Amino acid sequence: MKQKYLFTLLLTCFIKLASLAQYYNIDSLKTILKNAKHDTIRCAVLELLAENGNEEEGPVFNEQLFKVVEKNAAATGYLKDFYQKYLALANNNLALTEQNNNEIEKAIGHYNIAIKISEDLNKQEVLGLIYNNMGVLYLDQGDPKKALQCYEKSLKIYEDLKDKNGIAFSIFYIAGVYLNTGEIEKIER
Repeated sequence: MKQKYLFTLLLTCFIKLASLAQYYNIDSLKTILKNAKHDTIRCAVLELLAENGNEEEGPVFNEQLFKVVEKNAAATGYLKDFYQKYLALANNNLALTEQNNNEIEKAIGHYNIAIKISEDLNKQEVLGLIYNNMGVLYLDQGDPKKALQCYEKSLKIYEDLKDKNGIAFSIFYIAGVYLNTGEIEKIER
């Protein structure tokens, strides 16, 4: 029980520190968005604002991101891939909002759309993010087996990319599953 409490406390502190650091960047991002002259810049900034904004603003920025991507649906070449990547990220963000609103089936649907787009583009870093988010959904729904499968997929992706931050997050989430299921001995990987 102490380990579960400690894990929850550490996770809460980590999230609070991350959100506090991001708070100070929101105003700067809004200024960049206001002055952006190209939709590629708008996409990048809107995604950051959607991901890091509060519960009211985040979905609004994500809806704007969908509109910019939709407006550029006819793009070709590199720009097509660029906008498709942001379509995947917008679906991931929408899934997170639906997850927070307990609209689980809708969230899974949008995660699956984001996965399909990311796989088609071979955007492994986006897939790693999506699988970690899906893992949280499944763990919250009381399905640690599916959560662990998602986290393991994410870990494999981040290991292949040699992304140390991604690896750390995935291992952190995996440890959380083992802690919640009482399989503490498996934490020592």
